Parts: sequence; C-alpha cells; structure tokens
Amino acid sequence: MEIYSSKTTAWIFKESEWGEGSIVLRSKSRRVFLNGFMHMLEYSMIVAVDMEGKTWRKIHKPGGAEMSIHQAQGHLCVCCADFHNRSWLLVWILEDYGTDNWSLKHVVDTEELFGCMNIKVGSDLCDEEYRVITVHPEWNFIFLIGKNRTLIAYDMDRRKVHVIHAHVIRFCRSRGHFHMNMPYYLPYVPMFKESLVEQ
Repeated sequence: MEIYSSKTTAWIFKESEWGEGSIVLRSKSRRVFLNGFMHMLEYSMIVAVDMEGKTWRKIHKPGGAEMSIHQAQGHLCVCCADFHNRSWLLVWILEDYGTDNWSLKHVVDTEELFGCMNIKVGSDLCDEEYRVITVHPEWNFIFLIGKNRTLIAYDMDRRKVHVIHAHVIRFCRSRGHFHMNMPYYLPYVPMFKESLVEQ
C-alpha cells in the first residue's frame, strides 16, 4: 500500500500487515476515513490501516448480503441486504470501535417502501433499480439513486422518502450511436485546511 503524507508531501510504501491469506479489496466500493483509519471493504471482512501504516486491523462484517460501508454520526456503518429476505435493507452500526460487535440500527422493507425487491448497495445498476449512495454523516438519512437516476433521501426516523432531484436523462450521440448521459454522485468530504498548515 502507498500512503501519501501531507507533512512530507511524499508517498510512502508499506507492506500489508493484515496477516496471512490474501486480501482482495473491492475496487468499486467506498472507503471510509474514521478514527484515524482508512476503512476498506474486502470480500470477507472490513480492513483498516492508520495513516502512517503502523496499525493494521481486520473487522468482521455484520450479517448480510451485498454491502457498502459508510460513516454515520461518528461510527462505522454498513448498509446491506438481508440474506434471507432481499427486500430488507439493513443498517448496522459499530457502536464500540474497540470490538467487532455490530448493532442493528434500522431495517426497512424496500418492496413496501419503493416497490423494489433488490436494492443495490455497492454495484452497478440498471435504470430499473435503486442503489444506496451514502448515509448522511450526522443525520439519520440514507441517500439513494432511484428509477431514472432520481436522487432520493430516506428518513430513517420518520420512515419517509423525499425526492431531492428528478433527473432528466439526456442522450448523447457518439459515432452514430445514442448513449444515456447518466449523472454520478460522490459524497462530500470536508478538507480541514488548518490541519495542513505548518506549525
């Protein structure tokens, strides 16, 4: 792994210390920076490394199918579909960061809410599916892309859906073929510039 240091303005190469066995990171999944660690989703667990490459950690995932990791109110958060009922969207919180004990924060039946059985949480999607983009870092909201790339906020406290922006799908022509011009969403990550000022 290569880690960039803003103090030295250089890249540092560090050999993985996650132990024996191969670690295969999911290339398209989100990364979460929390408690001084970068968290990444691996196929069988969540792995984390501090920004100096000194402390390496493995965190067991909660139960669930396809999943994505997020930060929610200062905690590591996982959104996933239930193994047995794919229409249930589960939200897990790692309450105690020193342990691997996850708490089930919220369950919603997506078929009842959206009329959709399979909500995606970390994969590509077609125009007829819904996908979780992110969990709000401070409030109990989940942001999703809905049908026709509509941006939706789901309020976990009130169990209500709010349409934020209904996109008009535009078509562009390239080499005689028409393609859908789809928007992309990236969660906002603040940069604390004062922490980079030289002492």
